[in-house]
Amino acid sequence: MAKWDYYATTVYGVDPLDLLADLQAYYDLSDICPGRAKHGFQRAAIIRRGETDLVTAWWGGNKGIHLIASGDQAPALKAFLDARPPQYAEGQLVGGLEHRPTRMDAAIDWTGHTDLFDQLAAKLVDFALAKRLKLRQDGDWIRGKGRTLYLGKRGSAVMLRLYEKGAEQAVK
Repeated sequence: MAKWDYYATTVYGVDPLDLLADLQAYYDLSDICPGRAKHGFQRAAIIRRGETDLVTAWWGGNKGIHLIASGDQAPALKAFLDARPPQYAEGQLVGGLEHRPTRMDAAIDWTGHTDLFDQLAAKLVDFALAKRLKLRQDGDWIRGKGRTLYLGKRGSAVMLRLYEKGAEQAVK
């Protein structure tokens, strides 16, 4: 079953401090901690529970409030946003959260198949060549360790990445 492994979106039409308060209320036992703004944003905060960063928020300097969650935290951010769908009356936002996702990584983990990566990579390479898609390979393809295959460009609407998760996590 696929799951969200990274979810980033920009929220519009809401005060950043109100959104942070809503996020803190959504995530039980969480705190709002200072963060480091990036990509032209001027302010940042992290919703954190203990040592775990749940959601990072950036705002100011650009339009909207940019929210990011990764790994196990990504599905919860998506659920938070889904629970507050935008509502419009006469073309104006009157409730919920208007947001535009900027990056969504879906992941499927397969285990117990020793040659599955090779099989999938071969099919994806054939597909990319037939469709004239950009291909990139990272990692050690000679020894078959820590390999990643990219189809498409980073700036494209869709880019596919196939990588050896066990290698990433040093699973033997």
